[in-house]
Amino acid sequence: MPRNDIAAIIGLIVAFWYVFAGPGRAQGLRNPRAIGMALAAFAVAFAITWIVLRLLNY
Repeated sequence: MPRNDIAAIIGLIVAFWYVFAGPGRAQGLRNPRAIGMALAAFAVAFAITWIVLRLLNY
């Protein structure tokens, strides 16, 4: 599986966790700030996973 796919899957898991079980659960997806924070959580998780996989030569 390509590195981008793995990073995207992990990013989605983190974003869903943030919205439904993490710090953003009180807001859900009802306001723009919550959606922005979910996208930020996805972007950070994607970037970290991509960099780690790159460092591991995957």
